[in-house]
Amino acid sequence: MGRKKIDWVSLEYKDFPLKNLLGKERRLQRMIEKRQGDIQKLQDTIKKELQKINRDIINIKGDLRNIRMVIKEKSKEVTNKGIYVLRGDKITRGKVRMMGESKWVHIGSNDVIDKFTNTGKTYGKMTDEELIKIIKIKLGKILTQFKIG
Repeated sequence: MGRKKIDWVSLEYKDFPLKNLLGKERRLQRMIEKRQGDIQKLQDTIKKELQKINRDIINIKGDLRNIRMVIKEKSKEVTNKGIYVLRGDKITRGKVRMMGESKWVHIGSNDVIDKFTNTGKTYGKMTDEELIKIIKIKLGKILTQFKIG
């Protein structure tokens, strides 16, 4: 068996002087080292880019979680128990607690005729159930308005 026989005839470098061969050897070693250094630099840049992208993904996931939480809260059906009708001498208002805040809804003056339910009654003479319907209508408009800042 033994080792494979070297075909000295087909080697192109066999006729080169020893000094030239040593120079070529060193030059080829430097080329390999340089290319390995280039590979390492590319791997470092890719690693930095991956870290940056992963940071962005984490931030986006946090924003998505917050948006889903707000959507869930805004899409809850407000029950009549959570709505309060406050009648004053001149105006009627509604109060609803949502997202940890009290939302105040101005219904209108007591002597104004309702334009939402078409009952022909003034706000002062309406029942609480009728006023709650109006509060829900107005609250829906408040929640769908776009706020800047």
